[in-house]
Amino acid sequence: MGLISALRQRMGQWESPDPYHYECTVCERSFENERSTCTDCGGDVERVAGMFDSTAVDPHP
Repeated sequence: MGLISALRQRMGQWESPDPYHYECTVCERSFENERSTCTDCGGDVERVAGMFDSTAVDPHP
């Protein structure tokens, strides 16, 4: 599966940036890329309108 994720990420570099960001419904952590569950708490991750702001993400949760 790692190969598919790496290829998808490489191909995504040529596309326009995603106009959305993704946020955990439990702990409210923000993610730049789509995922099904939060890596911190396991909660559901939903798409949120607006550009991803990397300064809003706590680098040390």
